[in-house]
Amino acid sequence: MEVIKGHSPLLATTKWVAAGPSGAIAALITGFLLGRVPPSVIMFCAMLAFTAGLTIFATVPVHQTFWAQAFVASLITPWGMDMSFPSGTLILSNAMPREHQGLAGSLVNTTVNYSISLGLGFARVQC
Repeated sequence: MEVIKGHSPLLATTKWVAAGPSGAIAALITGFLLGRVPPSVIMFCAMLAFTAGLTIFATVPVHQTFWAQAFVASLITPWGMDMSFPSGTLILSNAMPREHQGLAGSLVNTTVNYSISLGLGFARVQC
């Protein structure tokens, strides 16, 4: 948004405000679904949300209005994030013996945090 469309940092940030409420709704629904649907199905839905949101955002034309695609992507992408973490934790901890389930859950948390840090670091590097 800043580089390609020339928006200020404040305007680019403001355009992602809808991701907060969408993510809150996704977290509530994920919590509701985890007791009723297998975690692998929720993880698959999370991967679909990641793919759909990022594909929609990657194909936004430069001069298109924000509401046509970028807004839709800001509503879909948080579902991937908020559904993948709890389902990934459950999938890995359920695959481990009871005495190692806490370790498995912390492994998912550590992997997610390292991924975020590396992603932000790579995104900041300028060629």
